[in-house]
Amino acid sequence: MAKQITLLPNQSHYECGGCKESKPASEFYVNRKRSNGLQAYCKSCCKEKNAEFRFKRPTYYWGTESELGYLQKNYDRFMEIVKKSSAADKSNKIYAIPTPEGTYIGATSRHLHARKSNHKWQYIAYRNGNYKTHKLPGLYDTFDKYPIDLVEIMINSTYILEEWDGDRTELMQKEREHITKWISEGKPVLNIFKTK
Repeated sequence: MAKQITLLPNQSHYECGGCKESKPASEFYVNRKRSNGLQAYCKSCCKEKNAEFRFKRPTYYWGTESELGYLQKNYDRFMEIVKKSSAADKSNKIYAIPTPEGTYIGATSRHLHARKSNHKWQYIAYRNGNYKTHKLPGLYDTFDKYPIDLVEIMINSTYILEEWDGDRTELMQKEREHITKWISEGKPVLNIFKTK
């Protein structure tokens, strides 16, 4: 049974079951099966335990020449989960990523959490030199000014401006309308696009 997290009196900090330090809720991964919705161990302890497990038992995941590992044995199941979480859910969304420099406005038919994850990993790939050009120059130039943990906070602060059921054909048009409206109201926008 997993160790329970001790809820501190101010209810904004929790004690990690590993390092026993009091940390804010943002320092714990989500676990909806637990009463407080957070993992028992902080992110640092989780990463350390996962790295230790992978180091001690690398063949568990990746297998050997003679035996398949866990990921190979369950490949179809993992691919089904990935496809389901990445698939469009038929609900169009115009969303905003707030930053200190301005706001990036985007459009998607995917689940918002999947789109946020996509933004995060694309930026990390760009930052590591895996993209030769900026995918989103206005947004990435802003992100470049901050450490990666603050970039994650910005991406996690993404919120929906408008959501509707309907055809994807109007999605890009609505995104352009939102960007044009923000610009006309004098709000700083990080999208690089021509209004004419």
